[in-house]
Amino acid sequence: MSEENNGRPTLKTEAVVTLLERCFEDGSTVTEACHIAKISRKTYYEWVNTDEDFRNRMSRSQEYPDNIARVNLVEALKVKDIDVSKWWSERRRKKEFSLKQESNIQVPGGIKSIEFIMDDHDASKDAQDSV
Repeated sequence: MSEENNGRPTLKTEAVVTLLERCFEDGSTVTEACHIAKISRKTYYEWVNTDEDFRNRMSRSQEYPDNIARVNLVEALKVKDIDVSKWWSERRRKKEFSLKQESNIQVPGGIKSIEFIMDDHDASKDAQDSV
């Protein structure tokens, strides 16, 4: 175990680093992971800012749940899951498929942006109106 300048043993052991990785891979936040690993957020961010290997390991482990979700979504798209297809399209092709519409209106003192969310009834009526 390495020693810090003040003679105390470092908290950054392989066991702590691995525990943090597992927490992030399970979807924990930094606060939750630090609590489980019994380190402060300040310590965590000091390690992130001073240790490139640690920073890279934490980044990879934090991205893991997103990567799994993306794989699951793509697999569902491949088997033609219509609900996933709608969800994907609404987020990836917003101009064509989003259920939200943004409008700017003139109000005293400037322009205000408002988002409208269309329900399925509005969306089907909108599609019929454009035919």
